[in-house]
Amino acid sequence: MSLSNKDDIQVSVCVVTYNQEKYIAECLESLVTQQTSFKFEIIVGEDYSTDNTRKIVQQYVEQYPDLIVPLFYEENVGAVENVKRVYKAAKGKYIAHMDGDDMALPNKLQRQFDTLEANPDCSICVHNMNAVDENSQKMDRAFSLFEEKKYSLIDMYLINPFFIHSSKMFINKIDEYIDQLNANALDIEVHIEQAKQGDIYFLSDNLGVYRQFVGITY
Repeated sequence: MSLSNKDDIQVSVCVVTYNQEKYIAECLESLVTQQTSFKFEIIVGEDYSTDNTRKIVQQYVEQYPDLIVPLFYEENVGAVENVKRVYKAAKGKYIAHMDGDDMALPNKLQRQFDTLEANPDCSICVHNMNAVDENSQKMDRAFSLFEEKKYSLIDMYLINPFFIHSSKMFINKIDEYIDQLNANALDIEVHIEQAKQGDIYFLSDNLGVYRQFVGITY
C-alpha cells in the first residue's frame, strides 16, 4: 500500500466473515495488495467462527498490524450486528463493504475513491463484478452489467437489486441511520438508507469478484 503525505484514513474496508476458512485468505490478500494514493484500513468482523476463520485472520493481523483491525467477538452476534459493529469502528471518510468470501480486483479502492471525490452529489459508488464458484473457478457471467452513469433512490426501488454488496463504497454517515436498522435488516435496507443521502455512481468496470452460491450461513 502506498500512502500520500496525508495520515488520515480515507477509506475503511469493512469485512464481515463467519465460517469462511476456505475463502477469507483470498479476500484479505486481495485487499492488502491494493495500491492507493491514500491511507486505508481493513476492519474484519470475525463472528466467533467454529472453523479456522479466526486463525487465518489472526495470521493476517500479525503480518499487517498497521493495516488490519480485527474485531474478534467472544460470542456469535449474527450477520446484521456484525455489519453494524464493523461500520461503527470505521475511521474513514468512506466505507467499502466486503463479504469474507468475495474479493477485490486491482485498483478497486482507488477507482471508487476517485469517483466519489469527483462526484460530491453521490453517496455510493458501485461496480460490475466477475463471478466465481465455491472452488474459485471463474464463471461465464458477471454482476451486474448496468450502464455506467448515476442512479437515484427511485432506481433502487425500480430495478433493485442492481449491484452486489461487496461492490459498494459509500460515504461514512452511518451514525445517521445505523442504530435505527431492524435487527433482521437485509442489504437492501442499508442500501436505501444510504441512497437517501445522494445518487449512486455505477462503474461499468469489473473491479471485484463475487462468489456465487456460498455466502454466510449461520
